[in-house]
Amino acid sequence: MNSTFIFRKPNGSKTDAFRRADLLGSAARQSSMLMIVDDSRLLLDCLESTAEKFLDAEVDAFDSPVKAWQAFRRDPRRYRGIVTDFHMPQMTGADLIQRVRTAFADVPIVLMSAEAEPEEANIGTDRYSRFVRKPFDWKDVMTQIEELEAARV
Repeated sequence: MNSTFIFRKPNGSKTDAFRRADLLGSAARQSSMLMIVDDSRLLLDCLESTAEKFLDAEVDAFDSPVKAWQAFRRDPRRYRGIVTDFHMPQMTGADLIQRVRTAFADVPIVLMSAEAEPEEANIGTDRYSRFVRKPFDWKDVMTQIEELEAARV
């Protein structure tokens, strides 16, 4: 079952993310910042340092999908792309993707998992999301993000 999240304030006005989306249109790349989200702090630290050292990428790392969503809502144009784990407490990676998509449909997102199957992630019809199995090669992930960026209309 698919769910659509619509975030409105009690008075019915649009949230900041919706207003930014209305004002900015596409989340066309304004930054080289990559958001990485994984609830395993050890793995997150490894992913962050690998991306920074070997790919020369700027990284904003979050061990909480809720905090990642809040950061994205505050400044969606800050992020070139998002790499998120699937299984996390409070919110799955698929739920995070769904929330991001309510504000910006074309932010490149790579969903990673060691256990989940691509079908379980439910991103099959999302033109700007990809699925990778852990462990993965960072170069492959960055290639996928670049392909998703190029696919923007």
